[in-house]
Amino acid sequence: MTTKAAFSPEQWEVVLEGPPSAGMIVATAARGGMIRDSIAMSKAYLEARAQHGESELLDDIVAAKPEMTTQIPLGRRTQR
Repeated sequence: MTTKAAFSPEQWEVVLEGPPSAGMIVATAARGGMIRDSIAMSKAYLEARAQHGESELLDDIVAAKPEMTTQIPLGRRTQR
């Protein structure tokens, strides 16, 4: 089973960016509203924490505080 130790520090940062980035993509694409989708993302992290011990990788991901960057994706920079 894959663990945090299998990733370099740079790769680990990318892994940690995945869940909140996916949540933000869904929030901006759907009509559910940012608040509703933010609450859903919080619930997903809480549910993952409740399953502690079932997956070491999941435990490591949910143990880290989710962070979002304000950087513009490369594709959007070139469209300006």
